[in-house]
Amino acid sequence: MLVNRRHHRLVLNLPPMDDRFKKLSIEGIIDSVAYRFGITYEDIIGESRKANVVKARHVAMFLAVDNHVHKTYTEIGIYFKRHHTSIIYGYEKVRSLCNDDPTYLIGCVDHLAFLKN
Repeated sequence: MLVNRRHHRLVLNLPPMDDRFKKLSIEGIIDSVAYRFGITYEDIIGESRKANVVKARHVAMFLAVDNHVHKTYTEIGIYFKRHHTSIIYGYEKVRSLCNDDPTYLIGCVDHLAFLKN
């Protein structure tokens, strides 16, 4: 079930994203998440199915969708070299994990805030 991306933060009880995050490009999000997970940009957009790479990729997809609501899933998929359905899956996967554990993204979000300052 897809949730309206503009309103899901309220459903998840997550704090609103700071405007600083909206200024990050999708490439910047991918690069920052890769750094945070100790992998490379190429790992995230590559073919690897290693658990740590897939987790980082899904987090990057979630943040990209969340921070670029004006872009379609297809447009975001171009940055990840993925079909739009893969972007939807990654987004929904992280959203589901956030429902189970609201602290799931805190490390990544804190890291992105640090990089943006």
